[in-house]
Amino acid sequence: DLLRDIEEIVGWIQVGLKDEESAVSYFALVALKYLVSNDELDFDLVMRVLEKRLGIDLDDMSNVLENLGNDLVLEGFIMLLAEAGLEEADDDDEEAEDGTYVSAQSVKAVDLLVNLALSSSSSLDVRVQMSILKSLAAFNSQLLGLDAETIRSWNVAAAADDESTAAKL
Repeated sequence: DLLRDIEEIVGWIQVGLKDEESAVSYFALVALKYLVSNDELDFDLVMRVLEKRLGIDLDDMSNVLENLGNDLVLEGFIMLLAEAGLEEADDDDEEAEDGTYVSAQSVKAVDLLVNLALSSSSSLDVRVQMSILKSLAAFNSQLLGLDAETIRSWNVAAAADDESTAAKL
């Protein structure tokens, strides 16, 4: 609430993103996370700028891991990715049934987090792995691309596996 002009600090944050000290880059990413979560900055715009400034491609997990450098910076980046969410649809937007839609940058963020979680890379720090799982757990089913029918099919498959396991015993 004390910030009156966000443009005054964005320059400082952008300089911090490329700092040699990983702690400075981490705090720059965390600052962006809080600015996005408080609706001071737009998530999609922040992600597009980060792709250019950091030279990362959100569609390529190995590129992200390589360009972010270390686990501390990666953890800050994951915290920022957790801010992906549903966007308010325009009145003339026919795609959104309930007035919200999932933006392209949000889809990229969720896909990257899912790929990081599934990679089970032992090179990732436990703290980073926990951040990934915490971020994914906070997303709603629409953002994760799940619908009721998919979830029901998982339930049926899990029940069938439980019955076959019980029959073997």
